[in-house]
Amino acid sequence: MADPISMIAIGATVAGGATSAFGQYAGGQAQAGMYQYQAGLARMNAQIQRQNAVYATQEYDARAMQSGLKARQEIGETLTRQAASGLDVNTGSAVGVRRSQQELATYDEAAIRSKGAREAYGYRTQGLMDEQQATLDQFAAKNAAFAGDIGAASSILGAMGSVSGKWMQGTQAGVPWIQKVNQWWSDMG
Repeated sequence: MADPISMIAIGATVAGGATSAFGQYAGGQAQAGMYQYQAGLARMNAQIQRQNAVYATQEYDARAMQSGLKARQEIGETLTRQAASGLDVNTGSAVGVRRSQQELATYDEAAIRSKGAREAYGYRTQGLMDEQQATLDQFAAKNAAFAGDIGAASSILGAMGSVSGKWMQGTQAGVPWIQKVNQWWSDMG
């Protein structure tokens, strides 16, 4: 009666070890796949952030140019009003007024471009952070796959140890089929 029970116990141990090993391996591969997917998303986000930085720079450059055009129009209108009122537009306060308008316009254009540069910098910084996250996710993917391999190997080794323990118990208990296999193995070596 010990013969079938030993065979079942050893077979169950082998099957359990193989199932556990496959589960460990598959789990590691699934986790690695998830991290690779996250790395891909982070890289895509980084690309979007870089493009947003370009768009922000272009948008604020256009706003600055528009502000400059509007300021030059206003300065021209000031010059026209000054001339229409009979002032000498080339001397005194008339020139000073237009110079002040030009200085304010230059300041406004610089402020607009500065705001655009800060916004673009924020996008580029976020893009770099996304790239670093992608690198971390790739590293985690490699580690997850390796951990799955280690887990699978550990399961196999554990099953082998358990099978050998059961084999030794069968040998000591005098299970006939185990004794026959042991004898065959001795004859081979």
